[in-house]
Amino acid sequence: MNSVCRRTLRGQEPDADYATFRSLADDPSSVPEERDDDTEFGEERDHPLSRRQMLWLKFRHRVYFPWKAYVELMPNRYWTEKASAEGKSFTRLARTFFKKTVAFAQALPFEHIGRCNVMGLEANDHGTVHRDGEPADQAETGPDHFITIVPGGDKRLFLWDEGTKTKTPVTGRAYWFNDHDYHGVDADPFFRYSIRVDGVFRPDFLDLLRREHSA
Repeated sequence: MNSVCRRTLRGQEPDADYATFRSLADDPSSVPEERDDDTEFGEERDHPLSRRQMLWLKFRHRVYFPWKAYVELMPNRYWTEKASAEGKSFTRLARTFFKKTVAFAQALPFEHIGRCNVMGLEANDHGTVHRDGEPADQAETGPDHFITIVPGGDKRLFLWDEGTKTKTPVTGRAYWFNDHDYHGVDADPFFRYSIRVDGVFRPDFLDLLRREHSA
């Protein structure tokens, strides 16, 4: 999403388009008045995209935003901090309207939780093939700890092998995989969602996984 937005605003629009884009920010004064190739907009950037900016990019420049339904139950400022629990808690909205979801997340085999969100895909939308980091960055630490839950069992995640150009479907309602590998979600003619919980697994849970799944 961020790279697409950056390309869109790089030297391909008249100044009037950039002025429109800037005016649609939640706080236009926080956005540079002059377009700069080094300025980035989007998630985990200095200039988050507002809802109005996203809609304008969608209709004016055909930018595709797959995760239109996104609720942070435990917010996380930076992706690299998603396993840390320091200074974090479930939001008041989450504890008020998602009581059962919060209780379920807290019952999962984590020593602590650092991030929790609900991600929904609108009908006919797909989750673009991507990976959440460079494999070399986790060579020593191993896959990041998280559990994804698909309550309806209808969000068709797949792992993607870039070398062979093949998919491996993930069919479970609860799963964990190496999110530094390529993955995506197939389109379907209906809304579907999942819940992702990040943190640090309990040692006994990791031992159980090793016993049951080691080669």
